[in-house]
Amino acid sequence: MLLARSMIALSVASPTGSTKRALQHEQSRHAQTGTVGTGHGIGFDNCSLLVKPVDPSPVRSPQAVHSVLLELFRNKTIVEIGTRNGDGIACFARAARAATAIEIDDKYCRILRERSTSVGATYNVACQDYRKTCLDADFYTWWQQQPFLTNEAALVYLGQQMAAGGVRPSAEAVLLFDHSWHHDMKSWRRLAPLARAHTTIAFNEREQCFRLMPTSDPDRKYCHSRSFGNFTIALVPIARVRLLPSTSMAMGEADGRDGLVEVGKPTIQACRGGMGKTVQRRDAALGEQSAFAQLSARWSMAPFDLGSL
Repeated sequence: MLLARSMIALSVASPTGSTKRALQHEQSRHAQTGTVGTGHGIGFDNCSLLVKPVDPSPVRSPQAVHSVLLELFRNKTIVEIGTRNGDGIACFARAARAATAIEIDDKYCRILRERSTSVGATYNVACQDYRKTCLDADFYTWWQQQPFLTNEAALVYLGQQMAAGGVRPSAEAVLLFDHSWHHDMKSWRRLAPLARAHTTIAFNEREQCFRLMPTSDPDRKYCHSRSFGNFTIALVPIARVRLLPSTSMAMGEADGRDGLVEVGKPTIQACRGGMGKTVQRRDAALGEQSAFAQLSARWSMAPFDLGSL
């Protein structure tokens, strides 16, 4: 169920000088158009031009967000959890070294497999609960959908797999937070101390929402409030999961039990060998390099002021 827009604001530190001016110009442009460009070539870094969407925002994350992730995922191994019709993975796979979509709904799995052969970007499809997969990657990304997929539960699962040797030590989660969705912002307040970098992206897909959302769909009303606004993208090293004392970390928000997350003693069967023959582990030296260095103009590394959230 979609929720009404909240009035939560998030302050994010900005770069300075010419970089700041360039970033402000770019964000102003895609706030008006719902698109983003980074100067690598017209259309080649813009998911709104590369991919014809099936779903509207807010059913999926904005294409302006996808365009930013396209930068981050270039030449990396990625896994997207909860792919739905695949508007995101269809763009990510064009830049990633290898990409896998995890989707639990058979209907969407069929669409994803068909789409993989027709959009000019090849990706694998794992049609099952993400907690039953054994996929090692550089980046894991999702936009939480309660109660089936929550940030906290997914992070704990990946942390357990990392502790057991099934996920590489350098792996990171790329989390998305809709500023108009109070569950997202509540999760962001809990998880912000774990983030290694974050950025906020403006978007506007209101016109597209009304065009793609059937008039009979009860969620069409959210085209008025949630098809534009701001998303925060946060990069969380999986290895940091054990550092956060939290409420119901392993269960998400639904359970109210308190406790520390203990990743060192996984309670589930661990994966071994990652993605096996599908994707080979990258060179160890490359594994020590961080995508943040290339994205320093966009990402804020400043300490979080949790009181402002």
